[in-house]
Amino acid sequence: MLRYSIPAMENNPKKPATRYSSGPIGTGGGKCGSRRTSGVQPLLEEMPATPRASGVMPSAGNRAGASESGIFRELSECVRDFGERVMEDEGRIRSLLSRLDAVSINNLRYQLFAPHYDEHMRGHEVAVSNLLGQMVSIQSAAYPDALIGDDILEMSCGTGMVIDQVCRLLPSQRLRGLRVVGNDLSDDMKGIARRKLQEYPCSLEFTGQELGELSFPRGSFNTVFLSQTLHLIIDSDVQRQERESNYMYIDEHRHLTEKLKVLRNAWWTLKERGVLVIIDEWPALLSDRGGPLGPGFAYLFNDGLRPADLRMVQDSIMPQLPGSRYICQLKVPIDRHHHMYLIAYRKEGHDQGRLPETPGASALREAAVQAVMSAFSSMDEHLRSGMVPRGGDRPYVDFLPVGAPLIVTTMSDVPTKPDSCGCIVLNQCMHNIGKKDRFALISACMNALSVGGALVFIDEWLPPEGSAHPLRQTDIGSVYMGPFFRNLVSAGAVRVPIYEGYENSMYGYQFRKVI
Repeated sequence: MLRYSIPAMENNPKKPATRYSSGPIGTGGGKCGSRRTSGVQPLLEEMPATPRASGVMPSAGNRAGASESGIFRELSECVRDFGERVMEDEGRIRSLLSRLDAVSINNLRYQLFAPHYDEHMRGHEVAVSNLLGQMVSIQSAAYPDALIGDDILEMSCGTGMVIDQVCRLLPSQRLRGLRVVGNDLSDDMKGIARRKLQEYPCSLEFTGQELGELSFPRGSFNTVFLSQTLHLIIDSDVQRQERESNYMYIDEHRHLTEKLKVLRNAWWTLKERGVLVIIDEWPALLSDRGGPLGPGFAYLFNDGLRPADLRMVQDSIMPQLPGSRYICQLKVPIDRHHHMYLIAYRKEGHDQGRLPETPGASALREAAVQAVMSAFSSMDEHLRSGMVPRGGDRPYVDFLPVGAPLIVTTMSDVPTKPDSCGCIVLNQCMHNIGKKDRFALISACMNALSVGGALVFIDEWLPPEGSAHPLRQTDIGSVYMGPFFRNLVSAGAVRVPIYEGYENSMYGYQFRKVI
């Protein structure tokens, strides 16, 4: 792994007083220009700590034989020299990249990355596995149709991570009837995927098509996965303008048209009632500057990232796909910097409008409510285990199991004793409560909820006819839960049709109290 190192100490006979520098990718590790080779005077051994009245550390001038001005001079040279090395290396990388087109650059990234991909993505793999486990649980609890069908396309399969996890999660008897197509432009990645997936009895095919120009016939697949790729879909003309401006003007929204083009191609290949699953990390940046191949690779990789805001995908892209109906949004942490998200949509075609108010409508609504709660209960074990990200970081408290919920529809239903409930469900009541009273009710529920407990909203959209105070679906999270975001985290959302073929659906939003 290529990294910049600290200059060696002159008085160490085992180490020469030279600096090690990493060359840019593709240059064999050679130097990118002149480098200073003078050593740095070592700091003398510290004297024993002396009592002091304040909490300020003694300056270097108070240490025997040390010169504060000398240390400052040497340190400033190190910092300046480090910055010069970075600028020289990045300048040479930019120069080399300017000679290649976008496809060649992408091939270079993954040719370099393929041998290191699985190790580097291990934390991502754990997160993806957890999310897919939650999705399979939702399928078994709330959807009679398989969300993961028998004909699967992985649009950018890489080393086969998603296909591998799907095969592990599905019952073994289903694998023999499974047809999986893994598509990727990188032959190096697909070679690893072939070796990894050869043990499974399903039918496996591999292709190398451009994501925006898929040639599969319409309605070829039940399920299409686009995993950890959305942030890599860019408009090459826009990117060229960004490079010409020395990256002064980068607007991720200008790449949305290209992302929409790819998702339209995915939508075209889906069968009726098929499911599109988008898995991606937000924020999508290579935060590990060491990376698998050193800082140069981080620069090379991030140069090709144009992530789209998650809300932009949901509000601006997906509504443009005909018949797109939301299924779920799930997330788990990768590490302290990133979360992995899964959002799924079903191709439902044209519906018949609002559900008619017949004598059996109330029973249908109640069944949909129970299906939402069954989905949350079924995915609960995966959800709680997924809150321990890579490296042992624990950003959240231990979540409590979703047990017997307390059903709340009015303020009188809420216990006054603090921290007394493990799960509270606000059931189909928000549409009949005024704005001020909504905040008061949520505040009372938060007070009664135990740390680690679940606060669940279940409600119907379109708003039920006759609602006293109808509200928008997005207001639950953005408006009414906003004042409580310091005390909780979003822990997933699901939608269950009240009756197939009609527009009304029952939505569930789960939040967890962490403070």
